Amino acid sequence: SQPEPRFFGVLDDALGIDPLIDGRAPVVGSPIVRLRASAFGTVGPASISWSGSDKGSGVYQYVLEVSRNGGAWQRIALPSRLSKSVSRSLALSGTYRFRMRARDR
Repeated sequence: SQPEPRFFGVLDDALGIDPLIDGRAPVVGSPIVRLRASAFGTVGPASISWSGSDKGSGVYQYVLEVSRNGGAWQRIALPSRLSKSVSRSLALSGTYRFRMRARDR
């Protein structure tokens, strides 16, 4: 039988995932938000993109979260676990903070 995989690092309680499997943390760039021109309304289309890599076992999954007006962090659904961009409609009033995390393969 094969040995069970060993996990290193601390469990991230907020996401319920362990970001380190091979002893090397994935490297993830800060999310970049680009607002597209919107002629009318209070909501504007935006694209959010990021970069990431893991030279050890590879990235298994990206997790993108948003906080609006200082509120609680909420996970944004991505098209797939390895997506590196997503489109969203954002209210043009208020403030947004985005954070990106990656899980090891």
